[in-house]
Amino acid sequence: MKYVPKLSDENFNVSKVNPYIDLLKSCAIIISSLIFLYVASGLCIDLTVDYLPNSVEQKIVDLYVKLKDQKKAPTTKTSDEIKLQSILDNLIAHSKLSQLSKNKYVVSLVKHKKMNAFATFGRTILIHDEVIKQAKSENEIAFVLAHELGHFASNDHLRGMGRGLFLVVIAVTLFGTNSAVNEFLTSLTGSANLSYSRKSEINADNFGLTLLNETYGHVAGARDFFEKLSNEETKIQMLFRYSSTHPYSKKRIDNIVEVSSKKGYMLTGELLPYKL
Repeated sequence: MKYVPKLSDENFNVSKVNPYIDLLKSCAIIISSLIFLYVASGLCIDLTVDYLPNSVEQKIVDLYVKLKDQKKAPTTKTSDEIKLQSILDNLIAHSKLSQLSKNKYVVSLVKHKKMNAFATFGRTILIHDEVIKQAKSENEIAFVLAHELGHFASNDHLRGMGRGLFLVVIAVTLFGTNSAVNEFLTSLTGSANLSYSRKSEINADNFGLTLLNETYGHVAGARDFFEKLSNEETKIQMLFRYSSTHPYSKKRIDNIVEVSSKKGYMLTGELLPYKL
């Protein structure tokens, strides 16, 4: 019988599945894996962060700074930063929480037109200079600083930084330390992780209120910061209040009054002028 060669009815070199569908499936698997790892890392951080010794925390901070290739802040302090540091040190000296007295906390002033402050890595409090410009008293500024110390006391800064660290590692692995994509991702996640949950914000307010009372003997000035913020909050912002990580200022003012009433803190008292 003579052999007659012929082409196969099937082409085994070409997939029967659309290549774009294969690509979408692969992307979906990768994205799902990253989301799972991000959530899992967040849960691990939440469970362990309260038990981290200072030495481990410092190593995390060093790794974070190294991965982000971030330059150290200048050591020369402005007159405002020196004054802010003295207010912060005074708050810590009056605190009954031993955790605060064991560590060194630093204030750094940032030029920004929006009134805000952040507790960030390296036990550093970043405070916008607009807070200083609009402050009515030292007491008002002291409450802002005491609130940020409340975030440190609850390790909120490490929870945020820990999640950010995971994304930074992924960005560096995929794109390198100096890539534009890495810079975008790290700056984006860095800003996002400065926002804490509403519960954390209220807890930090309550901590700051107690520390303010321990330092000045009353909590006068605590509401002033939020009253200014309340005036700046627009109707559009109020429409999206349920998606915001921060409680709105009116609610935080009401909470200050309620907690002060329960704990016997005086809402009136001597307000010290903010002087250099």
